[in-house]
Amino acid sequence: MGIVQGGWRFASLPLTFAVLTGIFANIERLEFVPGIDMLETYTGYLPILIYWILSIALFLLAGFILFSFRDPKRLIGKGIVSPADGKVKFVRTEGGKLHISIYLGVTNVHVVRAPIYGSVKNLLHRKGKHHLAYKPESMNNERWVLTMNTPSGEIGVAMITGGFARRVIPFMRMGDKIKKGEKIGFIRFGSRVDLLLPQTFEPNVAPGSRVRAAIDTIAVESKDPGKESNFGDAWVMSRKR
Repeated sequence: MGIVQGGWRFASLPLTFAVLTGIFANIERLEFVPGIDMLETYTGYLPILIYWILSIALFLLAGFILFSFRDPKRLIGKGIVSPADGKVKFVRTEGGKLHISIYLGVTNVHVVRAPIYGSVKNLLHRKGKHHLAYKPESMNNERWVLTMNTPSGEIGVAMITGGFARRVIPFMRMGDKIKKGEKIGFIRFGSRVDLLLPQTFEPNVAPGSRVRAAIDTIAVESKDPGKESNFGDAWVMSRKR
């Protein structure tokens, strides 16, 4: 399993202080180390127990950061695959598009992947608010919107910030060719990803479905293209994992 670029840099500060406070907690056991006596004057500021607690907490923080920046390898699924890990919040048609929204929790992988192969037609950054991603107001949040030309028509992937996820990092540029399942962006510490598909597709998921990026088929070719539907006849992925 890899780590997204920048993950070690973010984790380095708490990791450094975790090691330092760990040394303070064990200063009496390290008297044989040359120069360790120079640090002994600092250990008296706090009880040894506090140094232990701080060291453990900082190690856990560094571990959480690296966990959030993890980048596991994925086997690519069939059809239109999910662009993100998480829970489907809603599935609906609007403006002649099939709109599927996925909420990424803090424990999900935050790498965003291409739902199908194609090329980058447009990459737009839109400034906005930073509401919690699961709230309706998050429709006004800051985002990067990637528009793809694909064999199935024009497809949009919106990578949206949240209350804690303040940074979206796109990996693509205008005109880039994209393979299905290829990494197209990263949202630090989770948020929301929206997928906009032509009406020639119907959803393979329902609100509450758990999906994995690049693995799970999120939409299939419609049996009745262009028809407004309540998706009752779609094969719907189980909500359980």
